[in-house]
Amino acid sequence: MPTGATLRIDECPIEDFLTSLDQHEKDVRPGYLPRPVFLKEVKLEGLWSPPELQGEEERLTVYLLQETDAISQRTEAFVLLHGASGTASALRALALRWKSALDRVRIPSLFRIDPKYGLVYGSALEPVDTTLKWDRPGIYVTLYVATTASSPSIALLEYVPMDDRARYTEIFQKYNRVPPEKPSLLKNTWKILKRKTAEPQASRRLDYKFVRHSVKGLQREPIKEVKISMIYKDLDPSDAQKILLDPGYVLYAPSGQDRFFASLGELA
Repeated sequence: MPTGATLRIDECPIEDFLTSLDQHEKDVRPGYLPRPVFLKEVKLEGLWSPPELQGEEERLTVYLLQETDAISQRTEAFVLLHGASGTASALRALALRWKSALDRVRIPSLFRIDPKYGLVYGSALEPVDTTLKWDRPGIYVTLYVATTASSPSIALLEYVPMDDRARYTEIFQKYNRVPPEKPSLLKNTWKILKRKTAEPQASRRLDYKFVRHSVKGLQREPIKEVKISMIYKDLDPSDAQKILLDPGYVLYAPSGQDRFFASLGELA
């Protein structure tokens, strides 16, 4: 059982959340929403009907997550776009729009290219391993807020079989516009010391600016019935009483589930 107090907001209508967020940003008094330092995970979901699905609706889920590298102790936020089997083309197109939107607001990002499936994990749409012929039930694309391809979350070339590395490199360059690299903590440390990198060295954690940007991106899609779920950690019980949302959406527990899924395997 996870330790530390957990506050969850589950399946709140997006309009209600945005009203609370507006008040949180405009009013100097505490309340409305917890401080973003406590924010751990966010989930956005709705019924999606992009042109690629030819009038059909599918459930689209967007996770806003973060993880800390065990060696560098650097925290990176990332977006995980999840859909059902059969939405691979639509999900790939959405991922490219998402990256372009981040580029426009100067948030650098790079796709995680899987050593086996390529851009769309679980899909045979454009795999690195060309023996793959069938989609898994669930598929997803992962986009990290990062500026260097040597980030441990992205630098996966050494996990690719030698016979597939040329194709992996081609797919990586196609979607990230830079070649893949090997993870190198020593190299990145040397760059910092020599001041030859423009990458901010502060950790990139989830915050409300990033959440709002993601909500706006989703609202530009042909999607309806959008709901948001959020997980906060290590709050005081009084924080749960200040939130300007229907209490039916809010759950506070001294300890409890603090992840939307235990492992990526659950999504595929």
